[in-house]
Amino acid sequence: MFKFISFYLLWLFAFFLLIDLPFFINTLNLESIHTQSTIKFSSYLIDFIGLKVDRVDGIDIYIGNHILKVVFGCNGLEAIILYFCAILAFPNRERVQKYNWFFWGYLFLFTVNIVRITFLAFVITEYSEYFELMHTYVTQGIMIFIAFALFIYYLKNLNPKRDN
Repeated sequence: MFKFISFYLLWLFAFFLLIDLPFFINTLNLESIHTQSTIKFSSYLIDFIGLKVDRVDGIDIYIGNHILKVVFGCNGLEAIILYFCAILAFPNRERVQKYNWFFWGYLFLFTVNIVRITFLAFVITEYSEYFELMHTYVTQGIMIFIAFALFIYYLKNLNPKRDN
């Protein structure tokens, strides 16, 4: 358990360096790519459910007289990083299996976050007095819980005869 926690913390440190260091921001810019994709797909889904997206400007989604700002934490990347680090830290010799879980886990968490942002768009337009509660506590907690549950599901589906 100590080994897992140590590796988990090291991977967390490495991932946050990847998105925070100026060198990586200027070359890879992974956070920006992820955020813009999140905004684009969220805007489509918000329109699809009948809420009119007036425009998208950078990190802002304008819906009537409301603005949703999709920044780090709101873009779902925190939950994805927590999930990725847990998979990397847990010993598993089957690299293809890990890559599959990375890919499908990313798509799943990305999709859940788009639904989350769409739900928040509904809340801010119809029940704005509850937006802060839903945004800060409820939906953020749900995202972290889903990432954790996905990791537990990964653990339950490992082949114990081949793994350490």
